[in-house]
Amino acid sequence: GLRALLPTGRVRPYATLGVPVFVRDVPRAGLRAGAGVEVGLVPHLALAAQASFVGFPEPGASEGKAFVPAVAAVGVF
Repeated sequence: GLRALLPTGRVRPYATLGVPVFVRDVPRAGLRAGAGVEVGLVPHLALAAQASFVGFPEPGASEGKAFVPAVAAVGVF
C-alpha cells in the first residue's frame, strides 16, 4: 500500500491507500483507504492512531465493507 506522511514536526498526519487480499475459496482484492496521525515520542519511536474503511466489492452484497480503527507503536528509521 501507499502511505503519505506530512512531516510537520512531532505530530505528523498521514493518509493511506492499499489493496488488501482476502482468501476464502478464491482470492478477492479489495480497497482500503484511511487517515491517521503519528506522534513522535523519541527520534526512532512514535505512536500512531488510524481509521480506515475497507471494502471487498461483491455484486449485490454489503457484507464486504468495514470500518477499521487501529492504534500502534511505530519504529521509525
